Amino acid sequence: LVDWASQATALEAVPIGSRLDGEVIDYVPRYGCRMRVTQVDEAGAEGEAAPADAVSAFCPSGKIADRRDEPVADSVEAGVQAQCRVLFYNYLEASLVVTRRPADMKDTCLVSVTELTPGQLVSGVVSRVTDFGAFVQLSEYVTGLVHLRQLTDVPLATVPKRFQIDAKVKCRVLRVFPEKRLLSLTAKKSLVKDDFQFVSFEQARR
Repeated sequence: LVDWASQATALEAVPIGSRLDGEVIDYVPRYGCRMRVTQVDEAGAEGEAAPADAVSAFCPSGKIADRRDEPVADSVEAGVQAQCRVLFYNYLEASLVVTRRPADMKDTCLVSVTELTPGQLVSGVVSRVTDFGAFVQLSEYVTGLVHLRQLTDVPLATVPKRFQIDAKVKCRVLRVFPEKRLLSLTAKKSLVKDDFQFVSFEQARR
């Protein structure tokens, strides 16, 4: 139990979404590549991002290049240096799961709800509609819920037709739940105005 706890603590010391420098250890086609990664702390000193006696990170084959049919042979040879970004933790293998896709490395790409803060304006597309609200996809990795009461300024009994699948929506972040990887959003017009000053969740409950 002590080992599991220490391994989990070491992994969680590297926040989801972190950008790391890595070195390829080996590669298995259609599976992915193992990497040893390092990070730079606030003081600028390099250190191991995971225990030295453990596999540091794993990048699935689908997360190496933007297109699955793109040749990757040269980029997965042992010793190749490459930047990557943390997606989640594999506690069983005591390793980080990372992505190397150029699209995921962009500053505009969200990979975790922890990269968002209450009051922040975001845009996405409706991915699912239910009786209690609409789910809005902000990126491939992040989806938030706009509760029925947060869809419009005037309370409605059902989800408005404009919130149909694939519809583009502008929202504001209400609450972030990192542990559960959940995100609460509002699409009320009065709250998504550019000049609106968001102070607390209570403003959205009025």
